[in-house]
Amino acid sequence: MKEKLKLLIEAYQGYFVEREDEIRGAFLAILANENLLFLGPPGTGKTYLAQNICGSISGAEFFYYLLTHVTTSEELFGPLSPKALEGDEFRRKMEGCLPTSHIGYLDEIFQANGSVLNGLLTILNDRTFHNGPEVVDTPLLSVFGASNELPETDENGDALYDRFLFRYEVKPITVEENLWKVIFENSENFLPSVNLSVSEILEIREQAKSVGFYDDVMDILMAIRRELREKAGDDRTWAYISDRRWKKIVNVLKVAAATQGHDKVSRSMLLILEHLLWDHPEQKLAVRRIIIELTLSGGRSFDAIEDEMTRLDPENYAFSKKTIILPQTVIFRKNDNSSGTGSASSGNVKILSTLTDVIVAGRSRYCNDSICNFTMNYENYTYEGLMEALLEEYGICPESQIRDSFIDYEYMVGEIRDEFLDLKRYDADYFSHYKRDLEDNIWVNARDVDEVVIYHQKKMSEMDRLDREISKAEQISPEYVLTKDGRNYQSLDQRNNRAADH
Repeated sequence: MKEKLKLLIEAYQGYFVEREDEIRGAFLAILANENLLFLGPPGTGKTYLAQNICGSISGAEFFYYLLTHVTTSEELFGPLSPKALEGDEFRRKMEGCLPTSHIGYLDEIFQANGSVLNGLLTILNDRTFHNGPEVVDTPLLSVFGASNELPETDENGDALYDRFLFRYEVKPITVEENLWKVIFENSENFLPSVNLSVSEILEIREQAKSVGFYDDVMDILMAIRRELREKAGDDRTWAYISDRRWKKIVNVLKVAAATQGHDKVSRSMLLILEHLLWDHPEQKLAVRRIIIELTLSGGRSFDAIEDEMTRLDPENYAFSKKTIILPQTVIFRKNDNSSGTGSASSGNVKILSTLTDVIVAGRSRYCNDSICNFTMNYENYTYEGLMEALLEEYGICPESQIRDSFIDYEYMVGEIRDEFLDLKRYDADYFSHYKRDLEDNIWVNARDVDEVVIYHQKKMSEMDRLDREISKAEQISPEYVLTKDGRNYQSLDQRNNRAADH
């Protein structure tokens, strides 16, 4: 099956230029029994592509119809049977209409009116049709819808739009050489060398039921879902992806893996999701970026770790934010041979009321060339003596207090480091294996592989930078953050030793 699909895709890509994604999506939608929407202007080959793909399935019946506001149910589902009406039964003659076809193509799908909407919704979702009292199973493999614009936002439009899991924005050909080929070189009759049969399609669907998932793929899927839910919460233009839609997505991934001959869904399948998770074309790039990043990282967001680092201000955890009011005010007097005279305004005196103030003052010129005392205890202390007095008289240990207040910061840095190491384990060797899987995946095009490689290289560079930032955060000591700059850093031991020398 894989080789046959590969030949088919290559043949279609050679004829329908600049339609690589649409071709892959059309075949995968048929295999997975899902519907596909082409969104774009007329004259871009949407109908012709759908007709030919149907022609590549042996014995498949193709139904095409252009919908308008006045399209009737009879036009899509078949006229009422006069013979049945004679027996008071409401039945339709469905032969040659949508309920008896294998692939349907409904142009201007969102022009459907209320009289045909209910029948369409049932067929699109359940592949069944209510023909009078009888519920008929249809042979539909897929229904392709086409529209020049998105539906109006209302209950009916949303319900119909939600039935199309695969979504593609089809644009006019952009490269002049490709347009030349379409206009002057392509023959009128496109005949690929191989075909699929309905039985082969049904067999793949059966095989897909036993396909499982690797643990990391399930983690990545949940991470993608969380990310999209957050965006839907922040931006109302992002629609909520229903549980039903996620279940269908899971089935698509299993079918894609089955066509590769795999018994489990690997990460290389997840790029398919970029065509299944957007509601507005302007969301496509953002969805693609989310999928690529979380697939590369195993479901861990590099941006989330970087945001945590940005918010990790050491001063938020610093001792200076958890000040301890001293039982008595401490006065530092600069020892400048002026008999301890002077005032705070003269710069010769510092009046301190918190332990943080004392420690910060100890880093300044007051540390080693001054004497200090408590306001209610006029015994003079050196800086070292003051630290001992605080411990002996009040049970205040600066070293311990600072360390205890800094534990939260160290814990947060450690958490970020652990997350970073989990992310980093997807190293070059791991990526090489992933890249080989992508290149072997018939549902991924070369452009996807190239973009993933470029994105990976960019992230590796950013990882190196983030590693340096985390290392820098790990080196910050409790004392360093007592003031904002930390350029005059000294350890408590260094300060005490200098004070003892004096």
